[in-house]
This record gives sequence, structure tokens and C-alpha cells, in this order.
Amino acid sequence: SSDLQLIEHASEIETLLARKTDFGPLKIGATLTVGNYLATLIAADFLRLHPSAQVKLSVHNSATIVQQLTHYELDLEIGRAHV
Repeated sequence: SSDLQLIEHASEIETLLARKTDFGPLKIGATLTVGNYLATLIAADFLRLHPSAQVKLSVHNSATIVQQLTHYELDLEIGRAHV
């Protein structure tokens, strides 16, 4: 199912980020579908692991997230935006 794939991708991202120790501001974009639940949990877990990090979470529709990605305004997207 696509929800299971989404959770697996989130887990992969968390694993990759857990290896890094020094962060600049991390700009995360999330689609409306997952932004109000899954993305906030991921951001909260990340901040617990890296309390000195700064995270900016933007929740928008897919079109806005795609536009932000293509203009390099986001570092990471969580959801189903198609670039």
C-alpha cells in the first residue's frame, strides 16, 4: 500500500539524518495529506535526537510543495508531491 511505502521512506530518511551531527536549518515541506500528522511526528523525533537543530515545516498542497522543491526552497519533502 502507498501508506506503508510512505512510512518506510520516512524511516529511511530518519536513519540517514540520525547519522549527521551538525545541521543548518532544515526546511521540510509536507503535503496536506501527511503534513498535519506524520510530518510533525518526524520533525519532533528529529528534534529530540538533534536538539540544537532548527526545523521549519511547511504544510501546503502538492502544487505548492513541488514549486518550492523546484526553486530549492525546501531540503526535503514528505508526502505525495510529484516533481
